[in-house]
Amino acid sequence: MHLRVDPITRRGAATRAQVPALLKGLIHGPNGRSPSLECAGYNSCPVTSVSAADVEGAVLDQVQRLLAAPELVARTWAAAKRDGEDEITEREVTILLADFATVWNEIFPVEQARIVQLLVERVDVQENALEVRVRTEGLASLVGELRQGERRAA
Repeated sequence: MHLRVDPITRRGAATRAQVPALLKGLIHGPNGRSPSLECAGYNSCPVTSVSAADVEGAVLDQVQRLLAAPELVARTWAAAKRDGEDEITEREVTILLADFATVWNEIFPVEQARIVQLLVERVDVQENALEVRVRTEGLASLVGELRQGERRAA
């Protein structure tokens, strides 16, 4: 048996192979399992097909909003101090996270994927909602990296 692959399909597959899925291994269905293992049949699932691009877009929007949330900034600051960034101020954490949010679209997809894996613990897809769990320790690590980058640039 021969499978014929047209150039558009081949190009799409090559692009997917080069650009990592941002949420690979992080998406879980209504009972906490991988959506593909969720149900015995398509029609019995409360959550059927969900576009990966839509989920990624929604998750990235939520992460962007969280980067500016005062509670998360405070938790990130506390975690950064625990991780040895003793002299860092809450204001500096706020500025670093805000600056990072503005340059997100300028970084390479591979780096975006690494950062998402660092920041996002899991994504639970429910029938009418998405729940994103963020790793505060990952944010503290990101703040440390951003701070080192600023020191090198200075």
